[in-house]
Amino acid sequence: MAKKEWQFAFIEMMKKQPYRELLGTTGWIVLNNAPWATYAQNRLASVSHCPNVQHYKALRKHSAFLYQNRDLGVTAHGPR
Repeated sequence: MAKKEWQFAFIEMMKKQPYRELLGTTGWIVLNNAPWATYAQNRLASVSHCPNVQHYKALRKHSAFLYQNRDLGVTAHGPR
C-alpha cells in the first residue's frame, strides 16, 4: 500500500472514532463536576481538528479517570 493510500485509510478510520462526541461528554463533566481536570481536557481539545490513535487513547484514559474519580466532585457546603 502506498503512503498516500495508507494516510487516507488512517484518516477514514479515525473519522469513525467518536473523538469529538467523547470530548464533549468529558468537557461537560469537567465543567460541572471536575474543574481540576481542565488542563487535560484543554490539551485533548487542542487536537480535536485532527486527532490520531494516540490522542484517542489518551481521551479514553481521561474519561476512565473521570469515571473512577466521580466522587471527587465540587461540593457547595463542604463535607457533612
